[in-house]
Parts: sequence; structure tokens; C-alpha cells
Amino acid sequence: MGINSAVEILGKVMGLLCAGYFYEANIEFPYISGAVVYIVGLIICIILMRAGNRKAGRKDTDCREFSPVVTVDGNAGTVMMDEHS
Repeated sequence: MGINSAVEILGKVMGLLCAGYFYEANIEFPYISGAVVYIVGLIICIILMRAGNRKAGRKDTDCREFSPVVTVDGNAGTVMMDEHS
């Protein structure tokens, strides 16, 4: 938990410093840079998810094979969906 907090604080400090610098250059740059960071993060997540699926021997679309279900007694679980559902 300590490393997580340290990285979070570092990200907040560096993010604010960069955003201030970008704001001084042009008022729209902080928003553009934020959008770029989010898009890059999304692309990295998609690539890592597909690599994990391939490593596990599944196709890219197999992630929808399992559906989360909550039973009557409140316990969470997963149910394998058949081809007809």
C-alpha cells in the first residue's frame, strides 16, 4: 500500500506541474494532453488483454464466455454460458 500511495502522489504532483506548463503554453494543451494519455492507456490495456487471452489459449472474443451471477443466497459466482444463450 505504501508504494501505491507514493506513485499516486508522484503522479498528482507531476501531472499538475505538466498541466501548469501546458496551460502557460496554450489554454487547450492540458485537455489535449489528458486525452492523449487516456487514449494511450486504453490502447495499452487492449494490447495486454489480448496478449493475456492468447497466452491462456483463448480467442480474443472468449472473454465473454463467463457471465457474473449472484445466486439467491447472495453469493457471487460465475456461470459458463452455453452456445444457445
